[in-house]
Amino acid sequence: MVGGTSRFHSNSLTIAVLRWQDEIQFNAGVYNDAWYGPITIRVESGSLVISFDHTPSMTGDLQHWQYDTFKAHWRVRTIEDAFITFSMNADGSIGSAKMAAVSPLADFSFDYQDLLPKPAQKK
Repeated sequence: MVGGTSRFHSNSLTIAVLRWQDEIQFNAGVYNDAWYGPITIRVESGSLVISFDHTPSMTGDLQHWQYDTFKAHWRVRTIEDAFITFSMNADGSIGSAKMAAVSPLADFSFDYQDLLPKPAQKK
């Protein structure tokens, strides 16, 4: 042990950071929802940011929550925060994402549950 940190812990932390960096790049891209249209997830200053292309005020910072779920903290604070959970295809690629309001008391007009963004087809 060096400086109070075991080599195992240090290696585990390095692996976790590398996996996180891969995950950030992996989730970035344009998604399309049949009802809403394009939703973009991009890397900004090393973190994921989600933006609803037709609604400029709906831009939020994505914080990893657990597993394949992130929490969107909207920059306009009057918009209810949302969870976004990615589901994978058998080949490991992203198949779609589902959204839900974080608060069970969120106004019903935040109809995140009606969205099913899927990665845009690459041209």
